[in-house]
Amino acid sequence: MVFVYKIGLDWGEKKSICNKFQHSSSVSCLVWPSKRPNEIVYGLAEGKVKIGLMKTHKPNTLYQLDSYVTAMCCNPEGSSVVATHLDGSIYLYNFDYPDRAARLIARHSCVPFALAWGTSIAVAGNNNTVVFYDEDGGEEQTFDMSDNPECKEFTVAASNPTGDAMVFGNFNSLYIFTRNKDTMSWEEKPPTKVDNMYSVTAMGWKLKADVTVGDASGECMAPSAAAAAAATLLSLSISLVSWVT
Repeated sequence: MVFVYKIGLDWGEKKSICNKFQHSSSVSCLVWPSKRPNEIVYGLAEGKVKIGLMKTHKPNTLYQLDSYVTAMCCNPEGSSVVATHLDGSIYLYNFDYPDRAARLIARHSCVPFALAWGTSIAVAGNNNTVVFYDEDGGEEQTFDMSDNPECKEFTVAASNPTGDAMVFGNFNSLYIFTRNKDTMSWEEKPPTKVDNMYSVTAMGWKLKADVTVGDASGECMAPSAAAAAAATLLSLSISLVSWVT
């Protein structure tokens, strides 16, 4: 079930549920496109990608597969959504063209759990490889870290608001990629080690360039060393956005 809470601007304001969308299948991922303030897009374990219409309090189906939805994210403009599935398929839906169905743009080489969309669509999973795609599914760049014994499974990713920096969560580490403005190619920065962080389960980037990192132990951490590695402000900020059950 997806709950949407009205939390107010101040911490002391009364919290209330303004929308809820109930399903028999578990919710596996969720995004709230910035350009669609009254619509929430989420994926289900049964393979459906749904859109929750908050004005009508009803969900619609964007598309359906028979494969678990592993990850989902929006483009920086908030006008499109990309979703990945357990079978490696990557689907893109553009809200500016509602008459067009979601389209398959690529098939990833492993289960894609880490997904981010900036100036490119970045995907990673358990094969120690990060791949950057364009919006048509063309493979732009590939970074293979299989020769690094400390690199484990990539579990989550996030893009900064301008789309020229990506952070990927790994076991006790963060892998950072930035886009070179001269060559327009992606460059890998040295991994940032964060002891006792374990597997990164959630990550989000605020509009003011702050990143929030959550780990498998339920804690949130501020990886200060990542600031130097990415040449970007990476400081901890905790924000309540939405709850998914």
